[in-house]
Amino acid sequence: METVNTNVAVDLYMEAADIVMVDERLRQAVDSLSKASRLLVRNRDFQKALEVMKKELDMYVELEQEGKIHKCIAIQILIHLHRGDWVAADQAHKTAMGYIGYAQSEVSLLLQELIEAYDQQDPDKASELLYNPYFTHLDNDYVKLARTLRVPGYGGGGAGGGGGGGEQQEEEDEYAGGLC
Repeated sequence: METVNTNVAVDLYMEAADIVMVDERLRQAVDSLSKASRLLVRNRDFQKALEVMKKELDMYVELEQEGKIHKCIAIQILIHLHRGDWVAADQAHKTAMGYIGYAQSEVSLLLQELIEAYDQQDPDKASELLYNPYFTHLDNDYVKLARTLRVPGYGGGGAGGGGGGGEQQEEEDEYAGGLC
């Protein structure tokens, strides 16, 4: 069903989550929400994916699943960065500091560095961070999301955006007016 009509699949996953929530089976509900959010990211429906992930995050908090909480936060930040909104990514990161164990985690440090790399428009640092094993071991749809991130102000493809072309452009601009 996921490959035939992803919108119908998302709706079915959301409905399944609602049904099992009636019986208070949070683990099954969060599993359905996780599948729905993954499909939404695959379809590039980022706004709806963020809404579903908020519900997913709330359930992980209730279930006290620290690793899943961190993963959900990381994916939300990737989505914000993919949308070009590093301010929302930074806000999500700051909000996440209140979650169990997040502030002391390696994921928190990694995400803070990634947000700073985007703020400073440093494609090399962003690329280096996005190829960290933490990101490469996420679900395939999220790995693809990370690999297609572009740093603002730099063209090109992939996680780094420009692959260091910014320095060459700066040199050319310096001499654009001639030597005199």
